[in-house]
Amino acid sequence: MRLEAWQEALVERDLPAPPVYLGSWEAEDGYRAGCALAESILAAPQQAPTAVFVANDHMAIGLLRACTEAGVRIPQDLSVVGFDDIPGAAHLLPPLTTVHQPFDQLGRAAVEALIAAIEGSDGGSVRLLPPRLVERASHGPARTHR
Repeated sequence: MRLEAWQEALVERDLPAPPVYLGSWEAEDGYRAGCALAESILAAPQQAPTAVFVANDHMAIGLLRACTEAGVRIPQDLSVVGFDDIPGAAHLLPPLTTVHQPFDQLGRAAVEALIAAIEGSDGGSVRLLPPRLVERASHGPARTHR
């Protein structure tokens, strides 16, 4: 759903869809992707992306480290936005802009649906709970050049 929503947002704005890196959702995969991204930014800054949307905060952590080690400045050279708003996201350097999910509400809704199923009643349809963007320092205006 995250990938589909991102692709829909690009289509709505008539923007091209860049390549997608699919990982295991772990920081190590974010680090590998970040190394490749940093290399492309440093080699050809005019053609490089100015922002990345990372599928979860753990991968964003790895990406932030790889970019920082390579000398890519966050957010001056590259804006980074994660997803989940994990504990600690606000304490990274720079603090991670991320999409907050209401995990406590999601957990309650899941338990309520499970109890309803156990009791044999219709638990109703699946509810989607709206996420919200938490703006921190890992994003900024798009750069025009390095």
